Amino acid sequence: MARPPAWSLFLLVTLACGGQPSDPAPAPAPGAAAGSIGVSDDARAAIGLQVTELQPQPFSVSVQAPGTVRADQDATAIVGPIVEGRIREVLVSWGDRVARGQVLAWLDSVVAGEARAAHFRSRATLDVAEARLKRMQLLSTSKIVATKDLMDAEAELASARADADAADDALHVMGFTDADVARSPDDDHEPASRVPLLSPLDGAVVERSAVVGAWAAPPDALFTIMDLSRVWVDAEVYEKDLGALRPGQPVTVSVVAWPDRTFSGQVGTIGATVDESRRTIVVRTVVANPDGLLKPGMFATVGIVTRDARDTLLLPEGAVLQGPGSSQVVVEEDGRYRLRDVQVGVASAGRLEIVGGLSPGERVVTGGQNQIAAELAASAN
Repeated sequence: MARPPAWSLFLLVTLACGGQPSDPAPAPAPGAAAGSIGVSDDARAAIGLQVTELQPQPFSVSVQAPGTVRADQDATAIVGPIVEGRIREVLVSWGDRVARGQVLAWLDSVVAGEARAAHFRSRATLDVAEARLKRMQLLSTSKIVATKDLMDAEAELASARADADAADDALHVMGFTDADVARSPDDDHEPASRVPLLSPLDGAVVERSAVVGAWAAPPDALFTIMDLSRVWVDAEVYEKDLGALRPGQPVTVSVVAWPDRTFSGQVGTIGATVDESRRTIVVRTVVANPDGLLKPGMFATVGIVTRDARDTLLLPEGAVLQGPGSSQVVVEEDGRYRLRDVQVGVASAGRLEIVGGLSPGERVVTGGQNQIAAELAASAN
């Protein structure tokens, strides 16, 4: 026995509930397109019919991934002694802001004292060598000294200058500034064995193990300094999404500590290996952090924009009827409804990109499409 039309079932339900029968869907008018149906006003209300006129819209596609805020290793420094010695004074505490070149602590070191003494001796030797060469040059003009003696004086000066430069470099390596190195023994009122530990960058003291009186030697780490004006955010992205990622893509970052704020950046580095257990790859973003709101160790939610288009035809995912090997929508043409094959692209946030089969301005059913499609299938049998 043939299946009753969908509209007939609607009439039976209406009568069973005590209502008055509504007019069935109007019969196709002469010349109406085959494969189309009309829908009565009562049926429209019953199935919740909604029609949307297609217009180009902005469309972005994002890959969402969990992430972790990390310190920028290029803006992180570990400060420790170059030579062994006893910590004499600590000038900063955990959490303090420090500037590049600021003294963090002072050490008393016998090695440093010996280096300062060697520096002063080398300077004295250099002064003597310079004076001797000048004297030899004056005598040479009067042909009082032999050419060999003049050459010996020049070689002696070169050797003394090399020794002095090496002594200067040794003090610089230990942390002494140019001003410290330039001081003469008469101007230097600090103990020769006193060595400064300097901060190599602007930042905050995030770790401190230095204690007055403790013995320190390489490779002890006495301070860790971080410049957190920018941070890394490492996202764990599934390998299935790897093909859509490119350096430079826009990134948004959110953290639970600041739910009303988002932080922006760009994809900087895409990892070279995949984690075998989680099947993820690290995607690193450098994020500006001028207010210091992002803290290393924070959990983050990362959105990587893999596509950003302005003029795209979009429909709710539910408006597209998916079948084996095909996608269809119900379109309205001259008050009647028919199925139309379409080509779809990617889906994002409940919307589906339409890449073929529809044009701007066409009207597509976005509510009640399943009922209309069922009636179209029934009328075709």
